[in-house]
Amino acid sequence: MKKITIKLLSLFAVALLLNGCSEEDPILYSGPTFVSFTDGILGDYFVQADNTPYPVQVGIPAPLDNALSVNINLLYASGTAGTHYDVPASVSIPAGSVTADINVEGYFENLSGRKDTLVFELVSADTASFNTVYTLYIQQFCPFDVNNFVGAWTANEWSDYEADPYPPYTVNFALVPGEANTLVTEDIWPYFPIKVVFNAADPANFYWNIPDQWLADDMSGYGEFRATDLGAGPFSSCDMTASIRYKLYVSAGNFEQATLQLVKD
Repeated sequence: MKKITIKLLSLFAVALLLNGCSEEDPILYSGPTFVSFTDGILGDYFVQADNTPYPVQVGIPAPLDNALSVNINLLYASGTAGTHYDVPASVSIPAGSVTADINVEGYFENLSGRKDTLVFELVSADTASFNTVYTLYIQQFCPFDVNNFVGAWTANEWSDYEADPYPPYTVNFALVPGEANTLVTEDIWPYFPIKVVFNAADPANFYWNIPDQWLADDMSGYGEFRATDLGAGPFSSCDMTASIRYKLYVSAGNFEQATLQLVKD
């Protein structure tokens, strides 16, 4: 028993020795200081109602004894500073740290219907030769909830076959049980149930569709009557607006082809 115990202790000691030998000493950077953007050079800033700023991180390879101040130069902006966005004039990396955030601010109330672009660069004697120009896309954002789209909407419609738009009318949407993000209405001529589907998977591109669907076996003797969109249409869960191109058709041709614009009542 004593021999077995000694052997086990010896094996344990060898294992510790081998493990210690396999560990590599950390490599400490000792070269010149350079500053750059650390998380890529493209970003999407979805501004919500609380106006939470968007952090853009900058960094250096090793901490310094003193704070490092870096200027920020705005190269391009599609919006107006102080109205749609604000970018600080500089950022400081504290002593002993290797990163800091440039907190870009967007203003929710002023971004309705907009998609703005900011391009800014780092300016410093210690600027790196890479990742020093950043492009940020900014837009207003409201989380999507299909239940908010249930109810009455005011519809404005322009037919390709009429000189003047139709008078505004009301479209009521109801949930379709068991079908995610799907609503139905019977308020679009000729008043058969028409399903629509909302897609909010990409926060930068909310869209909706009228899937190709059967409406009736026969329409005025022309055979099967169907509805479909002419491409996805945009919608906004902030403004509660939606638009789409669609058609109502039979095999011989279209009964209607039009642009539909909706605003939630």
